[in-house]
Amino acid sequence: MKKLCFIAALLLCFSLCSCGVLVDTNTPKSAELSEKYSFYENSVASIRGGCNVSPEEADEIFLVLVNDCGVDKEVTVTPYANAPYSVKYGSKTLSMTLDGSSVSEVFDGESRIYPASAADASSPEESNAPEETEAPADNVPDDTAESVSMFDFSASDISFGEIDTGDLQLQYGELLSVIYNDGIVVVKAKITSNLTNNMTVQQNYYNVGDLIKNHGFNTCNELQYWAVADMSSGDEVKVVSFDLNKETIENLYNEKIFENQLEDYVDNLFIHASLQ
Repeated sequence: MKKLCFIAALLLCFSLCSCGVLVDTNTPKSAELSEKYSFYENSVASIRGGCNVSPEEADEIFLVLVNDCGVDKEVTVTPYANAPYSVKYGSKTLSMTLDGSSVSEVFDGESRIYPASAADASSPEESNAPEETEAPADNVPDDTAESVSMFDFSASDISFGEIDTGDLQLQYGELLSVIYNDGIVVVKAKITSNLTNNMTVQQNYYNVGDLIKNHGFNTCNELQYWAVADMSSGDEVKVVSFDLNKETIENLYNEKIFENQLEDYVDNLFIHASLQ
């Protein structure tokens, strides 16, 4: 009797194995995916059955649906003869086409959501792209002309005396005046202290560098610069001044020397005792 029971149990085991019930469905990714997605196991079971694919292939299909198609709930896959698979999750239904065992296309209604090529992703906006690109480009020259003041001190008709500087601004501090006198340009600025005395002095060299390189002050024969500042006593006093001759102006403009080197090239350098 025991022998008959053993044979019956053995036959039942073979029968179950032949039906696939005891087939191992573990894959290299199953443990990770099962931990990460609570709906993984039921979803891949439906994918395996509906698409007739291996467990590993079902994992890849599952990842495409989750990572590329926005699936975030358990899926049910239904095959149709000569038609894409129906993939249902929550209240949504997608249409999926396979190429062998790999996903080739997924549609959400009339919109293809996989593969989302660059052209597909940008197609709704392509018609507007040229206008958005061209409009700023067309405006660049005009905006630049309005925001950057350029001067030509070599012009024969330039007036002596204080120059109307328009919207000209210094990189550091406040521009008080620009005075022209037969090729010599005098720039007066008002500055504030920086983190260190050296930085307070250096900012003046960068002021003239910007004027020479970006605002046409390279056209003057000599540039005289001086800066004032408010002292703790409340008095406004000169704190930095220096002159640049034509050679130094040209070398700075052509970047043969640089702003942080100007101290070695300027003439008549004055630095207030409080900054030394």
